Amino acid sequence: MNQGDLTETINIQSKDEIGLLAVSFSEMQASLRDLLKTLEDNSTQLAASAEQLTVSSEQTSQATEQVTTAIVEVVGSAETQTNNIDKNVLALNEIAHGSSIIADNSLAITDLTKATTAKAEEGGESVSKTIEHWHKTRQLKQHKRCESGLSISEEAIQKFGEILNSIREISPQI
Repeated sequence: MNQGDLTETINIQSKDEIGLLAVSFSEMQASLRDLLKTLEDNSTQLAASAEQLTVSSEQTSQATEQVTTAIVEVVGSAETQTNNIDKNVLALNEIAHGSSIIADNSLAITDLTKATTAKAEEGGESVSKTIEHWHKTRQLKQHKRCESGLSISEEAIQKFGEILNSIREISPQI
């Protein structure tokens, strides 16, 4: 027992004070043996728990890394979407500006079309008056010189009238 071997038992036969002391030593030896067994069991359990904590800690670390990676990806995607939204807003602003220019140009074209139509109508009236005057002049035939001085043939005047009518038909469509 003095070298730490608690497995040896002492066989006590005496009932005197030395025997009682030996019995006490025997009981102490049994208690020490039980205490060492309990310590050994607790140490084994503690080592197993420490290993489980290490494995759990590694798993938690891996999970944390995965969550961090996922968060970084989400942030990257959010930044990409924000950039795309900014580009779309710029494109929509350009479209709105272009539409405004088109509307302004359409109004200008409408105004020009109205002015052209008015000028065509004025020209048509002038041509009609000229044709009417020419017919009156021809009917009167008062002066031969006047009639021979006109170089516009009746056929040319009719073609001019047809062109004028075509302009009148087209101008409201513009």
